[in-house]
Amino acid sequence: MNVEEKKLNLIERFMKFREESAIQEMELAITRIEINNRADASIDDIKKGKVRSYDEFSTDVKEWIKSRKSTK
Repeated sequence: MNVEEKKLNLIERFMKFREESAIQEMELAITRIEINNRADASIDDIKKGKVRSYDEFSTDVKEWIKSRKSTK
């Protein structure tokens, strides 16, 4: 079974849930997995030196805000 088939299988199984509590548990489990994946990716980026200073980030955010205001 390839990855796409596994995803479809999980969706089909999820669609059979009827109780709100079961759906909430699955939602929580998926959220935890997503957060852990993002954290792992961030740690990998830090190890590879793919980081920016706060000042660089702050400048980018300010420029982004200005560009958003000018398009409205």
